Amino acid sequence: MNMDLSPKFPATFTETEAGVYYHWAATDSQVLSEAKVAAGINTEENMGFIGVKKGDVLPIPRGSVSSWYNYGDSDVVIIFMADATKAYVAGEITYFLLTGQQGHLRAFSPEFIAKTYQINANKAKNLVGSQKGVLLIKLSEEEARKIPNPNEEVSNILIHNMDASQPDVEVDNGGKLTTIKGTEFPLLEQVGINVSRLVLESCATRAPSYATEPQVCYIAKGSGEVQIVGINGKLVLNTKVETGL
Repeated sequence: MNMDLSPKFPATFTETEAGVYYHWAATDSQVLSEAKVAAGINTEENMGFIGVKKGDVLPIPRGSVSSWYNYGDSDVVIIFMADATKAYVAGEITYFLLTGQQGHLRAFSPEFIAKTYQINANKAKNLVGSQKGVLLIKLSEEEARKIPNPNEEVSNILIHNMDASQPDVEVDNGGKLTTIKGTEFPLLEQVGINVSRLVLESCATRAPSYATEPQVCYIAKGSGEVQIVGINGKLVLNTKVETGL
Protein backbone atom coordinates (compact mmCIF):
# COMPACT_ATOMS: atom_id res chain seq x y z
CA MET A 1 0.00 0.00 0.00
CA ASN A 2 2.17 2.84 -1.31
CA MET A 3 -0.06 5.84 -0.92
CA ASP A 4 -0.36 8.71 1.52
CA LEU A 5 -3.11 7.92 4.03
CA SER A 6 -2.43 10.83 6.37
CA PRO A 7 -5.57 12.78 7.35
CA LYS A 8 -6.04 16.17 5.71
CA PHE A 9 -8.10 19.28 6.33
CA PRO A 10 -10.31 20.34 3.40
CA ALA A 11 -9.56 23.36 1.24
CA THR A 12 -11.98 26.25 0.69
CA PHE A 13 -13.93 25.65 -2.52
CA THR A 14 -16.06 28.77 -2.34
CA GLU A 15 -16.85 31.35 0.34
CA THR A 16 -19.67 33.89 0.34
CA GLU A 17 -21.68 35.81 2.91
CA ALA A 18 -24.05 32.82 2.93
CA GLY A 19 -21.38 30.43 4.17
CA VAL A 20 -18.38 28.37 3.14
CA TYR A 21 -18.06 25.16 1.12
CA TYR A 22 -14.93 23.10 1.69
CA HIS A 23 -13.80 20.06 -0.27
CA TRP A 24 -11.02 17.52 -0.35
CA ALA A 25 -9.38 17.82 -3.77
CA ALA A 26 -8.38 14.57 -5.46
CA THR A 27 -5.09 16.19 -6.47
CA ASP A 28 -4.23 16.60 -2.78
CA SER A 29 -5.43 13.16 -1.71
CA GLN A 30 -4.30 10.17 -3.74
CA VAL A 31 -6.47 7.79 -1.74
CA LEU A 32 -9.68 9.63 -2.75
CA SER A 33 -8.67 9.48 -6.40
CA GLU A 34 -7.83 5.78 -6.21
CA ALA A 35 -10.98 4.88 -4.25
CA LYS A 36 -13.14 7.22 -6.37
CA VAL A 37 -14.85 8.58 -3.28
CA ALA A 38 -15.57 12.29 -2.88
CA ALA A 39 -16.20 14.43 0.19
CA GLY A 40 -17.07 18.01 1.06
CA ILE A 41 -18.43 20.15 3.89
CA ASN A 42 -21.04 22.88 3.60
CA THR A 43 -21.23 25.49 6.38
CA GLU A 44 -24.33 27.67 6.01
CA GLU A 45 -25.22 30.73 8.01
CA ASN A 46 -28.84 31.30 8.95
CA MET A 47 -30.93 32.30 5.92
CA GLY A 48 -28.39 30.55 3.74
CA PHE A 49 -29.99 27.55 1.57
CA ILE A 50 -32.97 23.32 3.10
CA GLY A 51 -32.85 22.75 6.76
CA VAL A 52 -32.22 19.35 8.34
CA LYS A 53 -31.67 18.56 12.01
CA LYS A 54 -28.58 17.17 13.67
CA GLY A 55 -27.96 13.49 12.93
CA ASP A 56 -30.02 13.30 9.72
CA VAL A 57 -28.79 11.19 6.78
CA LEU A 58 -30.15 12.19 3.37
CA PRO A 59 -29.18 10.14 0.28
CA ILE A 60 -29.16 12.05 -3.02
CA PRO A 61 -29.21 9.73 -6.08
CA ARG A 62 -26.85 10.49 -8.96
CA GLY A 63 -28.31 13.04 -11.39
CA SER A 64 -30.64 14.59 -8.81
CA VAL A 65 -30.92 18.32 -8.21
CA SER A 66 -30.88 19.54 -4.62
CA SER A 67 -30.91 22.92 -2.89
CA TRP A 68 -30.34 23.51 0.81
CA TYR A 69 -31.84 26.27 2.91
CA ASN A 70 -30.96 27.11 6.51
CA TYR A 71 -34.15 28.49 8.08
CA GLY A 72 -32.77 28.52 11.64
CA ASP A 73 -30.91 31.19 13.58
CA SER A 74 -27.56 29.38 13.84
CA ASP A 75 -24.99 28.01 11.41
CA VAL A 76 -25.50 24.54 9.90
CA VAL A 77 -22.64 22.20 8.94
CA ILE A 78 -23.41 19.52 6.33
CA ILE A 79 -20.95 16.78 5.37
CA PHE A 80 -21.21 15.49 1.80
CA MET A 81 -19.76 12.11 0.80
CA ALA A 82 -20.26 10.55 -2.61
CA ASP A 83 -19.40 7.68 -4.92
CA ALA A 84 -17.21 9.43 -7.48
CA THR A 85 -16.67 6.41 -9.73
CA LYS A 86 -18.23 8.19 -12.71
CA ALA A 87 -17.26 11.72 -11.73
CA TYR A 88 -15.58 14.03 -14.24
CA VAL A 89 -12.56 14.12 -11.92
CA ALA A 90 -12.04 10.87 -10.00
CA GLY A 91 -12.35 11.49 -6.28
CA GLU A 92 -14.19 14.81 -6.56
CA ILE A 93 -17.86 15.80 -6.69
CA THR A 94 -18.86 17.16 -10.10
CA TYR A 95 -21.14 20.20 -9.92
CA PHE A 96 -23.53 21.19 -12.69
CA LEU A 97 -24.70 24.76 -12.08
CA LEU A 98 -27.22 26.37 -14.43
CA THR A 99 -27.20 29.95 -13.16
CA GLY A 100 -24.90 32.17 -11.14
CA GLN A 101 -21.35 33.28 -11.86
CA GLN A 102 -20.28 29.71 -12.72
CA GLY A 103 -23.56 28.70 -14.34
CA HIS A 104 -23.52 27.02 -17.73
CA LEU A 105 -26.34 29.17 -19.10
CA ARG A 106 -24.17 32.28 -18.81
CA ALA A 107 -21.96 31.00 -21.61
CA PHE A 108 -24.83 30.99 -24.12
CA SER A 109 -25.86 34.16 -25.90
CA PRO A 110 -29.08 35.90 -24.72
CA GLU A 111 -30.51 35.41 -28.21
CA PHE A 112 -29.99 31.66 -28.02
CA ILE A 113 -31.52 31.49 -24.54
CA ALA A 114 -34.51 33.58 -25.67
CA LYS A 115 -35.22 31.29 -28.63
CA THR A 116 -34.71 28.09 -26.64
CA TYR A 117 -37.01 29.02 -23.75
CA GLN A 118 -39.36 31.14 -25.90
CA ILE A 119 -38.89 34.30 -23.84
CA ASN A 120 -37.95 37.85 -24.80
CA ALA A 121 -34.39 39.18 -24.70
CA ASN A 122 -34.81 41.03 -21.39
CA LYS A 123 -36.09 37.92 -19.62
CA ALA A 124 -33.24 35.92 -21.15
CA LYS A 125 -30.67 38.38 -19.79
CA ASN A 126 -32.35 38.29 -16.39
CA LEU A 127 -32.38 34.48 -16.40
CA VAL A 128 -28.65 34.12 -16.98
CA GLY A 129 -27.36 37.27 -15.32
CA SER A 130 -29.50 38.18 -12.31
CA GLN A 131 -27.95 35.60 -9.98
CA LYS A 132 -24.61 36.96 -8.80
CA GLY A 133 -23.87 34.26 -6.24
CA VAL A 134 -21.64 31.21 -6.63
CA LEU A 135 -22.88 27.92 -5.12
CA LEU A 136 -23.78 29.55 -1.75
CA ILE A 137 -26.28 32.41 -1.80
CA LYS A 138 -27.34 34.78 0.96
CA LEU A 139 -31.05 35.55 0.80
CA SER A 140 -32.58 38.84 1.82
CA GLU A 141 -35.24 38.82 4.53
CA GLU A 142 -37.92 39.34 1.87
CA GLU A 143 -36.61 36.43 -0.22
CA ALA A 144 -36.35 34.23 2.86
CA ARG A 145 -40.04 34.75 3.67
CA LYS A 146 -40.94 33.24 0.29
CA ILE A 147 -39.20 29.95 1.06
CA PRO A 148 -41.84 27.30 1.91
CA ASN A 149 -41.66 25.41 5.19
CA PRO A 150 -40.18 21.87 5.08
CA ASN A 151 -42.61 19.12 4.11
CA GLU A 152 -42.51 16.83 7.14
CA GLU A 153 -44.32 14.00 5.33
CA VAL A 154 -41.71 13.89 2.58
CA SER A 155 -38.88 14.31 5.09
CA ASN A 156 -39.96 11.14 6.90
CA ILE A 157 -39.51 9.21 3.64
CA LEU A 158 -36.25 10.74 2.42
CA ILE A 159 -34.41 11.22 5.72
CA HIS A 160 -33.17 8.79 8.36
CA ASN A 161 -31.89 10.13 11.66
CA MET A 162 -28.81 8.55 13.20
CA ASP A 163 -29.92 9.43 16.72
CA ALA A 164 -33.13 7.44 16.20
CA SER A 165 -31.24 4.24 15.27
CA GLN A 166 -30.27 1.62 17.81
CA PRO A 167 -26.48 1.16 18.05
CA ASP A 168 -25.10 -2.06 16.59
CA VAL A 169 -22.50 -2.12 19.37
CA GLU A 170 -22.71 -0.28 22.70
CA VAL A 171 -20.29 -0.63 25.61
CA ASP A 172 -20.74 1.13 28.93
CA ASN A 173 -18.08 3.81 29.36
CA GLY A 174 -16.61 2.69 26.03
CA GLY A 175 -18.75 4.05 23.25
CA LYS A 176 -21.12 2.94 20.52
CA LEU A 177 -21.15 2.14 16.81
CA THR A 178 -24.26 2.81 14.73
CA THR A 179 -24.53 1.73 11.08
CA ILE A 180 -27.33 2.48 8.62
CA LYS A 181 -27.55 0.01 5.73
CA GLY A 182 -29.62 -0.14 2.57
CA THR A 183 -31.78 -2.90 4.05
CA GLU A 184 -32.82 -0.49 6.80
CA PHE A 185 -32.97 2.65 4.67
CA PRO A 186 -33.59 1.62 1.00
CA LEU A 187 -32.64 5.02 -0.44
CA LEU A 188 -29.03 4.33 0.56
CA GLU A 189 -28.92 1.54 -2.02
CA GLN A 190 -29.48 4.13 -4.74
CA VAL A 191 -26.26 5.92 -3.80
CA GLY A 192 -24.36 2.69 -3.13
CA ILE A 193 -23.01 3.46 0.35
CA ASN A 194 -23.51 2.63 4.01
CA VAL A 195 -23.19 5.18 6.81
CA SER A 196 -21.62 4.54 10.21
CA ARG A 197 -21.09 6.73 13.26
CA LEU A 198 -18.54 5.80 15.90
CA VAL A 199 -18.61 7.48 19.31
CA LEU A 200 -15.67 6.74 21.60
CA GLU A 201 -15.67 7.75 25.24
CA SER A 202 -12.53 9.17 26.84
CA CYS A 203 -9.64 6.64 26.89
CA ALA A 204 -11.68 4.13 24.83
CA THR A 205 -10.46 2.37 21.68
CA ARG A 206 -12.07 0.49 18.82
CA ALA A 207 -10.82 -3.01 18.12
CA PRO A 208 -9.04 -3.56 14.76
CA SER A 209 -11.51 -4.09 11.92
CA TYR A 210 -11.10 -5.18 8.30
CA ALA A 211 -12.43 -2.94 5.52
CA THR A 212 -13.49 -4.74 2.34
CA GLU A 213 -14.50 -1.50 0.59
CA PRO A 214 -13.02 2.01 0.56
CA GLN A 215 -14.01 4.10 3.56
CA VAL A 216 -14.02 7.84 4.18
CA CYS A 217 -13.82 8.92 7.81
CA TYR A 218 -14.53 12.42 9.12
CA ILE A 219 -13.72 13.53 12.67
CA ALA A 220 -16.83 15.44 13.74
CA LYS A 221 -15.77 16.13 17.31
CA GLY A 222 -12.79 15.70 19.60
CA SER A 223 -9.35 14.25 18.92
CA GLY A 224 -7.56 10.92 19.13
CA GLU A 225 -5.19 8.55 17.39
CA VAL A 226 -5.65 6.23 14.42
CA GLN A 227 -3.53 3.39 13.07
CA ILE A 228 -3.94 1.61 9.73
CA VAL A 229 -2.22 -1.64 8.74
CA GLY A 230 -1.91 -2.50 5.05
CA ILE A 231 -2.67 -5.78 3.31
CA ASN A 232 0.99 -6.77 3.69
CA GLY A 233 0.76 -6.58 7.48
CA LYS A 234 2.82 -3.40 7.82
CA LEU A 235 1.81 -0.25 9.69
CA VAL A 236 1.09 2.40 7.03
CA LEU A 237 -0.45 5.12 9.19
CA ASN A 238 0.00 6.11 12.82
CA THR A 239 -1.16 9.64 13.47
CA LYS A 240 -3.26 11.92 15.63
CA VAL A 241 -6.61 13.18 14.35
CA GLU A 242 -8.82 16.09 15.37
CA THR A 243 -12.09 17.79 14.48
CA GLY A 244 -12.26 18.67 10.79
CA LEU A 245 -9.96 15.95 9.44
